[in-house]
Amino acid sequence: MKTKQYGNNGEDIAVHFLEQKGYTIVDRNWHNGHKELDIVARTGNTLVFIEVKRRSSELYGNAADAINEKKIRCLIAAANRYIKQYAIDLECRFDVITVTGIGAKMCIEHIENAFIPPIWN
Repeated sequence: MKTKQYGNNGEDIAVHFLEQKGYTIVDRNWHNGHKELDIVARTGNTLVFIEVKRRSSELYGNAADAINEKKIRCLIAAANRYIKQYAIDLECRFDVITVTGIGAKMCIEHIENAFIPPIWN
């Protein structure tokens, strides 16, 4: 499976997982310029920006470790654009979903409030 397809597969798995938990999917693969949000979902009165990381194994480390400071800054900027574009007036948070493994050995981890933005502009 190609890298893009593999990532999309991870997002499909994450969407199904979130829907099973009662989340409503608002957007997928939202783009604004070079800024991207994998999944935007809603639970109660909270809008959740979800970054999805997919790995076939942890041979090269935990998938969540790929979300570094630069990636966090990009996610915050994308979320700010999203909030302004749609005039969102809800509590917001950032989650991470990792999908590791293949088939029966697949593990899904949902990290709620994975990080808190230092400043919302």
